[in-house]
Amino acid sequence: MQRILFLALMIGLTLALPAGAPAGAQEDFFLAEITWPLQVSTLHGAVIITGTADIPLMAGYTLKYMPLEETGADWIEIVTVPASDPVVDGVLGVWDTTTVPDGIYDLQLRVFQASGEFAIDSAAPLRIANDIMTQPVLGEVAFTSNASGEEKLYLGAITASGQIINVRQLITEPGVESHPNWSPDGREIVFMGLRDDVRDIYILNVEEGSVRNLTNDAEDDRAPAWSPTGEWIAFTSRRGADVSDIFVIRPDGSGLRRLAELPDTQTYPAWTPDGQYVVTESIQEDGRVLLLLPVDGLDDGEPQMLAENAGDAVWSPDGLSVVAVSRREENWDLYLLDADGKDRARLTTSPADDWQPAWSPDGRFVLFQSNRTGAQELYLLDVASGGILRMTDNRDWDSLPVWRP
Repeated sequence: MQRILFLALMIGLTLALPAGAPAGAQEDFFLAEITWPLQVSTLHGAVIITGTADIPLMAGYTLKYMPLEETGADWIEIVTVPASDPVVDGVLGVWDTTTVPDGIYDLQLRVFQASGEFAIDSAAPLRIANDIMTQPVLGEVAFTSNASGEEKLYLGAITASGQIINVRQLITEPGVESHPNWSPDGREIVFMGLRDDVRDIYILNVEEGSVRNLTNDAEDDRAPAWSPTGEWIAFTSRRGADVSDIFVIRPDGSGLRRLAELPDTQTYPAWTPDGQYVVTESIQEDGRVLLLLPVDGLDDGEPQMLAENAGDAVWSPDGLSVVAVSRREENWDLYLLDADGKDRARLTTSPADDWQPAWSPDGRFVLFQSNRTGAQELYLLDVASGGILRMTDNRDWDSLPVWRP
């Protein structure tokens, strides 16, 4: 969102400030902010617009929208509300999008004084897609986006046409969240959270909104993955070593241990369907390989190699296939492997980088992220047909998708 604070208003407020007012105090006197819908949201039906309209000598506010796909388009009024009392974190109005053609729009809040001075905020791009109301929903997906200015977790539903609808931000408190991964029952998300310059592993209860710090350690912990049995969460951390290793911990915080001390960096753990092995992406001197680490430990043996020149491995729900990324030309593509790591098919052939695949619970689709447009966007791949649909279309970084079980 972009907030525009006009000079005349700033000058007037500066003159009105008492002597000795702290720097930046002017901005505390007025606020125009749209808190919903968030930019990059897909909207349909009646949309309740929430936020804050609060400036000195306020005379009212106006909500408007403008189509972004039309050159020279005008702003169209949704509602004008004469009001001297501020609205703080409340409902600003309702936008009936059924009267608007499907497309990409900018939404604007304009808070004004009787003198004509004003402050504005906008939310863009927003996709209006009322046709999706009649389309079947394939499932829900959690993902990371920096639409709010920093990486945060979002939840949305995927339609058969590849649209993400009903998108909502899962955590509004300050801080970075990344690498979401679902619990087997679909009730919780484990993720990497950055708080006070330390990366820890956190667990979010999606319905309650409660968050707890699972690892709470001074060392950085990253890339968590919940086991299919629900018993363990794997993640990467150094914990006093020179390189990152794979650790496991129980969801209640007990049982923390390092699976193996290996000479190379281990990252992006995933699980075999039976929960007996953690698949780690091992960054070695001559490239990346996928290794299998027994959850019960190596017993001084060597880890089994699943595949060379590969990373981001995820098993299909039936346990018969693996999707992984491999850089065999100048870019990363998705490949379908047998469960023993042997090649079966190349799934993408774009000159861009495709990575971070995620199987749908029914095994029909794979979500992945790609920089095909210059920005990281989310794509939906039909495994059987090879058809690919682009799901997000904005200037922000959308990444790390995971289907809800």
